[in-house]
Amino acid sequence: MSVWVAVIVAGLGSYSLRVLPFLAGERVHLSERAQAGLRHAGMGAITSLLVLGVVGLLRPGSGLQAVPVVVAIIAATVSALLGRSMLMTVLIGAAAFALASLLAGPVVQGLLGR
Repeated sequence: MSVWVAVIVAGLGSYSLRVLPFLAGERVHLSERAQAGLRHAGMGAITSLLVLGVVGLLRPGSGLQAVPVVVAIIAATVSALLGRSMLMTVLIGAAAFALASLLAGPVVQGLLGR
């Protein structure tokens, strides 16, 4: 029962946030500073999720090697700085991770003498 209450409350909250700008219309005017903050809020949220995910991946118990994760982050960062689209940046990061994972496996095994 409590799960359904949470789902309904979340749905109503989401609906309210989406319909509020249409209901407020021209009556509410935001300052330029508020508009600039809202314009960058989405990217800030994505960045914070990315940082939390990377911190979790780089923990010793995660089972992932750190090198492919760092290579993917660097490749995606360069792509974003060059102005590529979000889709292209994600694809470049994923490709860099896959390539670094393929290369890091034999290199690490060779260093360990396995």
